[in-house]
Amino acid sequence: MCIYDMKPGALQRDGQVNISSACGAAVGAYKALQKKKVVSEDPLTVLDTVRNEDLYADFDPQLQTILELLGPRLQGIEESSDSIAFVTYQMYGIIHKLMYEIMFQQTKDLFDNASEVAVVGGVMINRRIGGDFFQPLSFESFSRESKDAEVKKIDLFREAFGERPDLLPILGSEAALGRLYDE
Repeated sequence: MCIYDMKPGALQRDGQVNISSACGAAVGAYKALQKKKVVSEDPLTVLDTVRNEDLYADFDPQLQTILELLGPRLQGIEESSDSIAFVTYQMYGIIHKLMYEIMFQQTKDLFDNASEVAVVGGVMINRRIGGDFFQPLSFESFSRESKDAEVKKIDLFREAFGERPDLLPILGSEAALGRLYDE
């Protein structure tokens, strides 16, 4: 997520004249889903920075995957306080889920050479002034005692960072918050 003049999704980067969107793929997918009528049109001017010709690249597997995964997560976006922040947090949820699927379902030998794997997840907030900011959203440790044992998960977030950020005002509903953490 980028912030420019307190507008999530836009940033004028050093050395660039124009304002750009971030994450470009997420904003582009959101705009494409609006055009496909999956979600209502959003009048945010930050969306104007995404070129329409970039939205319908049928040959772009990254964009197609994002469209398929983001579409269902946009339910309730009209209840959010900011649509771009909503999209950003839902993209975090998508990436979080995909990463864990890869680690624990597709990588059968993950614990062959490691006894523990720790993962910190969150969103980068790019700011024009004051430097970028990492907002942690998860910190978990995973271990397995033997090849046949279940993976043990320990949530380390509170110990490392304190209370989780209250995203309910931004996301607008418990359902959207649940999708963020895949609950």
